[in-house]
Amino acid sequence: MDWPTLEPNVYLDIHAPDNVRVRGTRIDVSLVIEEYLDGRLPEEMQLSYPSLDLEAIYGVIAYYLGHRNVVDQYVAARTREAREIEKAYRSRPEPPVVTRLKMIRAGAVPSAKLRMLRFE
Repeated sequence: MDWPTLEPNVYLDIHAPDNVRVRGTRIDVSLVIEEYLDGRLPEEMQLSYPSLDLEAIYGVIAYYLGHRNVVDQYVAARTREAREIEKAYRSRPEPPVVTRLKMIRAGAVPSAKLRMLRFE
C-alpha cells in the first residue's frame, strides 16, 4: 500500500509511514482525526482515551488543520487497510469450536451430547 509521508511534529510519533501515533501513546493519529471529523470535542476524546492529554489532542488537530491533504490520505489508507484485514478475516472458514457453540446456543445439541462435547 502506498502511504503518504507525514512531516515530523512534536505531537506525533512516526514509527513508520503506516504507523503514526499520538506522542507517547499507542493511539493512532487517524483515530483522533476521525473522532474530530465526527464532531467530538477534544474533552470528550480525553474521556474516552485517558492516555491522551488535551495538549496532544489539540496538537494533533492543529497539525491536521495545517496538513489536511496528507493527513486525509493517511486516514484513508488506514481505513482501506482495516477493510482489507477485516475482509481477509471474514473470508476464513469458521473454527469448529464456533460452529459447536452456535449449535449449543440454538439448542441443536441434546443435553446428553452436550456433556460429551466438553471432553472432545
